[in-house]
Amino acid sequence: MDVLAAHADRAPDAVALLDGERQLTWRGYVAQRNRLGNALSRLGLAKGEHVIVYVQNSLETVLVPAAVRAVGAIPVPMNHRLVADEVLYILDHSDARAVFVGDLFLRTVERIRPAAVKVRSWILVGSERRPWAEHVDDLLAGGDPAPLPEDPAQGLGGSMIYTGGTTGRPKGALRTAVDPTVTRRYMELFGLAEPHVHLVAGPLYHSAPGSFAQFTHVFGGTVVVMRKFDPEDALRTIERRRCTSTFMAPTLVKRIVDLPERVRARYDVSSMRVLVVAAAPCPTRVKEQALAVFGPVLWEFYGSTELGINTILQPADVLRKPGSCGRAAPGVELLLLDDAGRPVAPGRPASSTCAASPGCSTATTRMTRRRGRRIAASGLPWATLRGWTPRASSTSATGSAT
Repeated sequence: MDVLAAHADRAPDAVALLDGERQLTWRGYVAQRNRLGNALSRLGLAKGEHVIVYVQNSLETVLVPAAVRAVGAIPVPMNHRLVADEVLYILDHSDARAVFVGDLFLRTVERIRPAAVKVRSWILVGSERRPWAEHVDDLLAGGDPAPLPEDPAQGLGGSMIYTGGTTGRPKGALRTAVDPTVTRRYMELFGLAEPHVHLVAGPLYHSAPGSFAQFTHVFGGTVVVMRKFDPEDALRTIERRRCTSTFMAPTLVKRIVDLPERVRARYDVSSMRVLVVAAAPCPTRVKEQALAVFGPVLWEFYGSTELGINTILQPADVLRKPGSCGRAAPGVELLLLDDAGRPVAPGRPASSTCAASPGCSTATTRMTRRRGRRIAASGLPWATLRGWTPRASSTSATGSAT
């Protein structure tokens, strides 16, 4: 079932996507997705092929992955902080066949384009034009708004997110499909399995901002994109758009709570009911001040690019269990191990964590495939996360925090 088209049929004039003063209704969003998807098919993009999205936060940064998934291809967001050699490495390593490029990154692409021999199509997003590239506006203008063929095996579509490369070269965590039932379990736990207004505050090349934006649309909500984070502008946008959920790294929350009280007091943020924090430890002071600003709406999770969400700390436990990473997320199995790879007893520190998750990437790109994967008794892929030690709580082999 095409869930986005179903929302367009149910509420065609409701707003699906906002980027400053630019907006798309559900009718317009699905029509634009179809136009771009059909245009990509006409360019030769095939099911399972990879498409790099190297575009700053914007309306297109949400629309393009939706169109790529509609074709059955895999969107691959590109980290904006990479230097030219790193960009070229990922273009080659990902086997990308098409690349969307925003104005901010055009100079980098022009440097490495002659060596990116696997790329068939370059597509510009923004004001710039080049003779060697298509432009997204032209593809949208010439694309067919007719629905694309559906593939039920794809679920909600795939993605490939590259790791940060802290233990070597970045690796692409590939999900060829996303199970809608798994997504529903997570979103129900957060209370977001219904239409809501989600603020994209962080860069969409990170896995969490992109996933929360995608899943907001799955449940018929409105996605509000910030092009660049500014703490006061975030408060202003929450008030203006009556945003009800957002994901933020702790540093973004800190920038908000560090604003002068007289600045924070200008804005009504009472609409916010789910503020999810992850990507780094969040200091207790920041949590306490965030609760003072937004109320008891703060959630925290622990996860990874490869595995998705592993544990979830609910608002009722944020201050009750300082230092805790919460309880195992739905369907997740956890093992905490010592330096010798042996399970540790409850209450003892661990040097590594093994997790089996229904959200785990189904494969990784060439570098990781050669290493193989452990398979849990449940049949889920296992991954090992080094250097994490739970504090102030312990997690058993079944993953429940105490």
